[in-house]
Amino acid sequence: MNVTFIGHKHVKNSKRIRAILRKMLRELIEKRDADLFIFGGEGEFDEMAYDIVSSLKVKYPHINRVFLRSGSSVLGDDYRESFLKRCKQILYLKGLTNIDSDSDIGCDEALIDLSDTIVVYFDSAIDVSDKISARVYGDPEGREKLKDDRIVKIAVEYAQKNGKPILNVLK
Repeated sequence: MNVTFIGHKHVKNSKRIRAILRKMLRELIEKRDADLFIFGGEGEFDEMAYDIVSSLKVKYPHINRVFLRSGSSVLGDDYRESFLKRCKQILYLKGLTNIDSDSDIGCDEALIDLSDTIVVYFDSAIDVSDKISARVYGDPEGREKLKDDRIVKIAVEYAQKNGKPILNVLK
C-alpha cells in the first residue's frame, strides 16, 4: 500500500503530533500492509513524516521511501545526492511541470494520485476565505501562510473528491 503526506508547512505541538503520527504509521504498516511512503519534500510535516518512516525502517526493513519530482526538475548533483542518500529513489513524473513549486497544487495532486492512503496535518478550522486574505495582504509572512493553508485545503478536498482514505493527525 502506498502512503503520502500532505500538511501545513509549520507544525504546532510537534512533540504531540510526532507521537500521533508514529502510532498511525505503525498501524498502517502492521494492519494495512503499508510499504511505500512517498514524499514531496516540503515543510515541517513532510520532514517529520520522513524522519519517523526512516526510524521505522529499522523495525520494518521492507518499507521504502521515495521522493516525488517533476520530469522537468533539474536537480543539481549535490541536491540529487542528498535526496538519494535519504531515500535511494527519486520518482520523476514526465509531463508534470512546476511540481517543485510550493505555489502549485500539482505536486499534492500527483502525490494523492499515486497513493492509496493520505496522511494529513490539516486544521479544517483555519479560515482561508477572501475576507481573511484582505487582512494579511500587506504582510508577506501572512500571505505565505495563507497560501500554504489554501494549498493544503485544496489538496484535502482533491483527495476526498477522488475517494482516497484520509487520516488526519489532528483528529
